[in-house]
Amino acid sequence: HRHEHFENTDSAFASATNVFGFYVALGFLACSSAILLAKGLGLFLKAKENYYDDTP
Repeated sequence: HRHEHFENTDSAFASATNVFGFYVALGFLACSSAILLAKGLGLFLKAKENYYDDTP
């Protein structure tokens, strides 16, 4: 059951939440974007393979 605050379906988001599978798709997109963000950060932050080879 929903709160009285969320009964107003005038907004586009409120009407989209009534679509079957909306929260499944939202969760999948959120997890997928988190994985892609982590992979992108990994490429950006990765040290070179010979980073520690030049130590005296």
